[in-house]
Amino acid sequence: MARMARRTLSSLILSSLLAAACGGAAPSTESPQPAAPAAEAPATYKVTSVVLAPVSTMSGDDAKAAIGQELVRSPDGLRFRDNVCKEPAATRRTEPAEAYLAGFKVAPQQLGLVEPQAQLQVVSTKCEGELKEYIEAGDVVWLFWDGVFYKLERAAQ
Repeated sequence: MARMARRTLSSLILSSLLAAACGGAAPSTESPQPAAPAAEAPATYKVTSVVLAPVSTMSGDDAKAAIGQELVRSPDGLRFRDNVCKEPAATRRTEPAEAYLAGFKVAPQQLGLVEPQAQLQVVSTKCEGELKEYIEAGDVVWLFWDGVFYKLERAAQ
């Protein structure tokens, strides 16, 4: 029950932050594209580090406990921890890193982005929770949940 309340609170906070970020950000370019097209081989990513946002409902120790956990993306959907989404359809949009991350009160440099003007590929899904939206940058995926950015790197297949 407490977990559900925490997820609901986190979803509300995330929605508010995203709304604030979108309100002041440069217009995004949305183009519906599948996040994991049927021709794409499944990909597995592992949590390698975490970055806490200034407003977080999770402690640093709890966040670090996720290191080593896997995100599996396939044409059939997404899975991360106990969150499974069987709806792989998604839309992608390009956002300026500085403007997008400002809504989370996180600087691009905190996520290892040396160029504040870098463009991010933001993937929005029909999933719930931590799989609702994520950032994709080559072999790295960033998930945001409970005030924590999880850095996941593509695992060797």
